[in-house]
Amino acid sequence: MTNTLHLLASMRAKKDQIEALKAELEKLLAPTHAEAGCIRYEMWQNREDPAEFVFVEEWESDAALVAHFQTPHMKEGVPRIEALLDGMLDLRKFDRRGG
Repeated sequence: MTNTLHLLASMRAKKDQIEALKAELEKLLAPTHAEAGCIRYEMWQNREDPAEFVFVEEWESDAALVAHFQTPHMKEGVPRIEALLDGMLDLRKFDRRGG
């Protein structure tokens, strides 16, 4: 069994920037899905707290994730996204254990 890298990226928009953040995050979806090594890249918005967004990601390897952050859409998008956040981006890496 191949051990892929799973990533959870969570963030919170500033109160008046929810729709702006959502729009910026949506811009990342199509180009990221086209990247080599991207297995899963999903954006979720909390139903009860619309300011909270989570990305559920799966990558073929750590190297694929490193390459993801070097793409033009990430290099251009991350500073715009960070300006809309209330707090810091929380990135957590996971490995699957068990069946």
